[in-house]
Amino acid sequence: DGHRYVVLERIPGRPLLAEKREQPSRTSWRRAERILEQLEPMLARLHAAGWTWRDCKPSHIFVHRGTFRYIDFEGACPTEQTQVLPWSSPDYIAPSSRGKLFRRAGTFEDDYALGVIAFQFGTGKFPPATRHRRTALYQRTGCPLSLQKKIDRLLESKISRRRVK
Repeated sequence: DGHRYVVLERIPGRPLLAEKREQPSRTSWRRAERILEQLEPMLARLHAAGWTWRDCKPSHIFVHRGTFRYIDFEGACPTEQTQVLPWSSPDYIAPSSRGKLFRRAGTFEDDYALGVIAFQFGTGKFPPATRHRRTALYQRTGCPLSLQKKIDRLLESKISRRRVK
């Protein structure tokens, strides 16, 4: 009859990081790497379909028996769309987007958030803005160099390498 409904599903499991927590209770670069291994393919599929999530954060990622489920896509937009406000949770928004009226085309919001998630699960902190300060934390916590480079590429993403034409 022309009505629209929202269908909800009860998702088993728990958020990767509970809503009230800012940081994981235990940190591990191995765990950070496993999280990246699960999130990267999902985001790559989303981006290949022409969409950017824009609200990727641990409380929107549910874990159940090693499987990830994703929620809260109200801020998602077509990758190339620019005439929308930047969207994200404060700790997961790229510094280059703060205070802007419109977003740039690309997947940089998701790339940056993915880097933040990996960094916080490896160190228990949000990443400092400068590479120099991050490097000190990587060294202090024993981050493998290959993972450090991957996280820094995500955090410093200016325009997406996965941009859809």
